[in-house]
Amino acid sequence: MNPRPALLTLFLCVLCGSFLSSSILAVSPVYADESIQPREPDSERSERWVRDLPLPVSPTFAATLDGAVDESGGIRNQAPLSPGTYTYVFFTSYRSGSWDVRGVRGYQGSVNTLAGENIAGGPGADLGPKARPATGIAAFYSDRSGNYEVYTASWGETGLEQLTNHPGYDGQPAWSPDGQFLVFVSTRDGNQELYLLDMTSRSLSRLTYSPEAEFAPAFSPDGSKLVWIRAVNDTGGVLYQSDPDGANATALTQPLRFLQHPAYAPDGAKIAFDFDANSDGWNDLAVMAADGSGLQVMRYAQNLSDLWAGSWASSTDLLVTTVTYVVHNQNLYVNSMCIETYWPASDSLSGGPCQLDRTPHATMIDISIPETSVLELPRYMRAGEQSVTIVAQDRGPAYVTQVDLQWSIGSNAGWSDLQQFYLDSGGVAPVQLSHSVDFPLGPFLRFRSRGIDDAGHVEAWPSGDGDTSTTTYRSQLSGAVIDNRGAPVPGASVYTQPVLDDQADADSFGNFHRYVPGAIIAVEVGKAGFGAVPTWTLDMSQDAAHTWVLPPLPDLVDNGGFEAGHAQWSDDPCAKQAVHDVDSSQHSLLLGLPPLCDDLATLSSGVFSADYPQMQFDADGALHAVWSAVPPEGGAAHIYYAERPAGQAWGAPLRVDGGLSASVTLPSLDVGADGSVGVAWILSRQGANAIYFTRRSSEGVWSAVETVIADIYIWSALSYARPLIAIAATGEVHLLYKDQYGLHYLNRAANGSWFSPLDLSSYTTGVMDLTSDDVLHVVYYSDNPSGLVYRTRSPAGMWSATTLLPINLTGTLRQAISNDQGTLHFLTDAFEYVARYATGGWSPVAVISDAERTYYDASMAVAGETPLFAARTDGGLFYRRGISPQLWSSWLPIELPSVEHFVIAASPTAEALLHIVGTPGEGVEVRSANVNPLPDTATCSIGQRLTIPLDMTKPTLSYMRKLVSGETTAQERFIVAINHQTVYSTSLVVPGWDAWKHQWLDLSPWAGQTVTITLSLRNDLRHGYSVVGLDDVAVGPWLTPRVERITPLQAGVAEPFTLIIEGENFIDPVQVFLGGVAASSVTWQDEHRIEARFAAGLGLGIHRLQVINASGHETYYGGAMNVGEFLYLPFISRK
Repeated sequence: MNPRPALLTLFLCVLCGSFLSSSILAVSPVYADESIQPREPDSERSERWVRDLPLPVSPTFAATLDGAVDESGGIRNQAPLSPGTYTYVFFTSYRSGSWDVRGVRGYQGSVNTLAGENIAGGPGADLGPKARPATGIAAFYSDRSGNYEVYTASWGETGLEQLTNHPGYDGQPAWSPDGQFLVFVSTRDGNQELYLLDMTSRSLSRLTYSPEAEFAPAFSPDGSKLVWIRAVNDTGGVLYQSDPDGANATALTQPLRFLQHPAYAPDGAKIAFDFDANSDGWNDLAVMAADGSGLQVMRYAQNLSDLWAGSWASSTDLLVTTVTYVVHNQNLYVNSMCIETYWPASDSLSGGPCQLDRTPHATMIDISIPETSVLELPRYMRAGEQSVTIVAQDRGPAYVTQVDLQWSIGSNAGWSDLQQFYLDSGGVAPVQLSHSVDFPLGPFLRFRSRGIDDAGHVEAWPSGDGDTSTTTYRSQLSGAVIDNRGAPVPGASVYTQPVLDDQADADSFGNFHRYVPGAIIAVEVGKAGFGAVPTWTLDMSQDAAHTWVLPPLPDLVDNGGFEAGHAQWSDDPCAKQAVHDVDSSQHSLLLGLPPLCDDLATLSSGVFSADYPQMQFDADGALHAVWSAVPPEGGAAHIYYAERPAGQAWGAPLRVDGGLSASVTLPSLDVGADGSVGVAWILSRQGANAIYFTRRSSEGVWSAVETVIADIYIWSALSYARPLIAIAATGEVHLLYKDQYGLHYLNRAANGSWFSPLDLSSYTTGVMDLTSDDVLHVVYYSDNPSGLVYRTRSPAGMWSATTLLPINLTGTLRQAISNDQGTLHFLTDAFEYVARYATGGWSPVAVISDAERTYYDASMAVAGETPLFAARTDGGLFYRRGISPQLWSSWLPIELPSVEHFVIAASPTAEALLHIVGTPGEGVEVRSANVNPLPDTATCSIGQRLTIPLDMTKPTLSYMRKLVSGETTAQERFIVAINHQTVYSTSLVVPGWDAWKHQWLDLSPWAGQTVTITLSLRNDLRHGYSVVGLDDVAVGPWLTPRVERITPLQAGVAEPFTLIIEGENFIDPVQVFLGGVAASSVTWQDEHRIEARFAAGLGLGIHRLQVINASGHETYYGGAMNVGEFLYLPFISRK
């Protein structure tokens, strides 16, 4: 027994009731330090205890911890929880004038404010209560019978039970966690040892056998360990730990001065106790791990005070006894004993008024640990927003108040907090909690949870990979492997990289599935007995499903995958090799339109930049073009002109700006009836803008550059400020221009004189053109009258009245073009078209764009009575014809790369496109092309000539096809012809053309012949057009068996049976398997019927049928064969 605290405890109890003269309890008669001023005794206090053992001022024993004491103190980073009403606290109190055992229920951090209930009563001193786990029963020891024995009593109930009866000392009881055993200290064998009492059988066993005194026993929370203190000298003690039966005892500490009161934390991970850590004579609170490591002082006692460890009220609350002393007449007296709560996390101590209470011990009614678990996740989950569900419950009365969710990103990564849930009510029934989280792509994710209940129980984190785990993927690939007649290819090898799951072969139906982590995946598919398939590199940014067709051996088609372009195929210019739309390494062939453009020519190449092209036909069919360009060396922009006489090539570009270069030039062009060419432009340099004009005579002579307007201010976009010119048959030049003041008209007489400008409107939007009678037509936005107006100017110079137009346009007018019939055609930047007829009427406004694509820019030309349009879209450059003012052809693609700026021109006999391609600063070219007129229908075909062997089994044409683009109507047809005779024809509007689909054709009628196989697409360009993709064209044998039915569908296990198999393409010798068991014999009757004999003893169950041809090609029957036992039941009938 530790001398100081033990003698104090016994001495106080023995002298209980003997001294009634002092309010301060005397502990030692001698104290040398007279400088310490004692508190005078309270005359009303009735008891004084004197201790015979002197207490030196300078202790002679110093603890030698070798640095094991961590004086930083405390157990950090735990959120305190109140155990609420689920805790009993028993303690020893002197409130009634004798030492009683009291009980309190409803501990909320302090017991001193509660009176407590005297649960034992009676004479003598009742000491050292220890609560039986999860009950209101306390074990204690008392000398009420004249000798210290062990007793039990219950809070809130009557009844006292004496457990021991021996002349020796029995005391300091402690319960096992299950309450079935009680360990206590006894001297019944002559020495102070530990004994274990079985509460059921009441049998007693001795646990320790040591010459030293053993005291202060305590069980670990799980009952697997027992600790106690062994006295080693007058003032020291060593903490020991053993199995519950006393075996395998091991010292956890070195000798510690005044060591006492060991107490396990609720999780069993640490042990609290008190000892004189700094050798000042006063006990301090300490804690260490349950294995004896990491001893640290949590709190140091003040001078003339002790801190005694009590018990843990929860995982974060440690009940302690604070003892204060005073010195009086050289005697050391106990001044107060106060039960307080210590929170290691914050190193804080609190309690109520002191009542001479000590040695508290707490237990919880609720001893069940919260149970939480993250519900099992699938093995693979899509990256992105996902939901994680946790199930939480507590089987005791305390409900779960907090659930912590953690995750780990990566197989070797640590755990990190993800979410905390706080619950304010609950019960035994499970509670489901959900949390949405953004799953990152690719890693292995682990999840785990733990719960904390209202009683302060903390669930341990699950070990290993936690509660559940998953691996995230970007997308899923579903694949099917088929042969040349669409039959599944079971067991085909499928290798994918990268991939998350196993590299499993195709199943018995030829299907496979992959979880894909990245945006790109390479797929290799194959099987013995079939031809090779190129590796596909798929775009897996989203889920995809694809079909792989294994080609036959032999394959009579050369270059059926079009990897070599048109090689070995008839070369139709409308058929083009294309990158397969599902991968980046395999090619396909596109059947589409005849080329829309030809006679491509380069007018200027290698320039730094080029812009603002204009082009027009003259009456003789010559083409005139003008554009702005910066030369290769950079710098200022120049204006260039070029001519292409009818039927000839383009002449060399000619600079026509008279040397007046500028940062920006905006040329405009018009061709007179006599073949003269006028060019007007705005030149912007050094912050000033001017309009210039030059003219080429019909003889080809250019005039000097004339300054039309010397200084105008333009604030709007320069491309909208381009001046418009029109040349009359008389030689008069009309010019429409814009500046900050609005829209203005200006004309130049045939003799070269420019007249003063005429202000038309304060708005800046307007267009003009001349009809064949030299009448000028102008449409613009007016402020008076307000709206879109129309005016004309006669050849004599007379202006008509302003007429408000009966049409509504949302866009800005961009072009006005007249034709020989006097019709004026207008186009706005909102892709609106409207026409004014020579009779004076207006057509309805029509929108030429559609919802199929995004339109950026458009140009209009007129050929005869019909307008033509070119538009730059997000899908490239497209061309469209007007069949009538309200009927249009489809938008047809112009396959020219990287067109940014363009203009079209038309004559009654020709159509042309002027366009600029390239990147400014890296090389830009000015090009032209003829636009070919197209017939009402156009057919695009490819063909190959080959010989089909006479002995080839089931010769088959196989191919993949897809509608790639277009505006499909019922008039488009896909056609397969043999020797130019149609054998298959289908409309593209039937279902199934929107994705790659396999088709096949039986070529058995042509076996032994040399044939030309042609695949064609016929478009009706009056209603729409389509582009069809072709791939994997093959001609070869079909060798796969096909099972249609079997007889019988069931058989007995104890008898042999014959299975009749009917179908197609059975090639002798045939192998048959049922549930993996080979038939004992197979009889081939013809390609449509075989009989398989199976011996008795086939296992019970439903078995799959497998048929393998002589070539090794196999199939599985979609049905099943049921093998079982016959059960004979009595026949019962009622008349």
